[in-house]
Amino acid sequence: MGDGVNIAVMPDSFGGTLTAVEAAAAIGAGWHAARPDDVVTLAPQSDGGPGFVMVLEKAFGGEVRTQSVTGPLGEPTRASWLMHDGVAYLEVAQICGLQLVPAPRTPQTALAATSAGLGDLISTALLAGARSIVVGLGGSVTTDGGRGAAERLGGCAAAVRILSEVELVAATDVDNVLLGPRGAAAVFAPQKGADPATVELLEERLTGWAQELRDVAGREVADEPGAGAAGGIGAM
Repeated sequence: MGDGVNIAVMPDSFGGTLTAVEAAAAIGAGWHAARPDDVVTLAPQSDGGPGFVMVLEKAFGGEVRTQSVTGPLGEPTRASWLMHDGVAYLEVAQICGLQLVPAPRTPQTALAATSAGLGDLISTALLAGARSIVVGLGGSVTTDGGRGAAERLGGCAAAVRILSEVELVAATDVDNVLLGPRGAAAVFAPQKGADPATVELLEERLTGWAQELRDVAGREVADEPGAGAAGGIGAM
């Protein structure tokens, strides 16, 4: 009888190289080659960013669907989402992710990038009968606070009505608020091509959007932990 032990391999993605699923498979294969008596369980993880849908499909199955949506600069792009047991899982990184605006990213692309495609997929999930929608937030190239997605649903007030019968969940590993020194523009926009002047413009734009959200929601959405995730989509 061997002296094997139980091993859990639980990596997130290796940015720009391996997905979480690929990383888990590679690590598991290497471990098994060195210690064949061990029982290796692969359990790839996601923080809500790139690979979110793939990790969940690997974990519990479901139906992966792919469609064309509005990309971050208005061009069509293909995005996959998962339907499982009445819950739709969407991945912002596939819709308006950093990889969809190749480097060098500029102040112009930082200002132009939109989350409109998220509205496209939310509409699709609702038409498919989703009772809950879980949105993986991370790796976005936009800093529009989710305005593009809300406008695709008919505007802020219309989006509230449309989503009133559905549980909407934000899956994120950050607790940044929408505005200020810990907000979406100040913390995340520089990696999306924004220079200091553009960060100020994005902050002003988000401040106006926060007022609209407050008027509709009846509370300071901008101050809630996670509101600044994925360029402020967490505030939507």
